[in-house]
Amino acid sequence: QKKGFQPFQLSNNLARIKDTEAALKRHTAMAEAEDKEFTFAGGKVEFCYSEERIRIYFDSIPDVEKRAKLKSEAFKWSPKNQAWQRQLTANAIRATKRVLGIEKFGE
Repeated sequence: QKKGFQPFQLSNNLARIKDTEAALKRHTAMAEAEDKEFTFAGGKVEFCYSEERIRIYFDSIPDVEKRAKLKSEAFKWSPKNQAWQRQLTANAIRATKRVLGIEKFGE
């Protein structure tokens, strides 16, 4: 082996730097955004930017079909928060709209 860095170790440094800068920018924007809450018939949806989570609170326990749909859209039950939640991403917002059958969140 040659001394110093191997060529494969240096090949993607710029890409890693750009990815890290983009991630920092995204996390900073999330941390600075204010949490939002929207109601729907039967509960509410909370955008918790500080924890990067989207949470769905139901007024009563959802039926078996609704729980299966939540699970199929990657929502997990959080006993701590008493809500169905997943990481807050653009896909999570679309999944929430599909699960609840709504077009938009009062925007």
